[in-house]
Amino acid sequence: MFAALARMSLVTRIIIAIILGVAVALFFPQVAPYLSLLGDLFIKALKSVAPILVFVLVVSSIANVCGWDVPLSLNSGIC
Repeated sequence: MFAALARMSLVTRIIIAIILGVAVALFFPQVAPYLSLLGDLFIKALKSVAPILVFVLVVSSIANVCGWDVPLSLNSGIC
């Protein structure tokens, strides 16, 4: 079963997850608040990782434009 899921495209898996989420909310409404905890944890994790990811991408882009092959040091100026 997991091999079949691995062969599906990401869009197909997202659509299946949305349909399953709606089905759980409709057929088991008493369980839905407990499952929302997973969504809240995901959002909090995403909010904590996003600023670090943006910083790394900006620093990497600056280093790429300036042609640096070594990690940035505090002594070097911008380009």
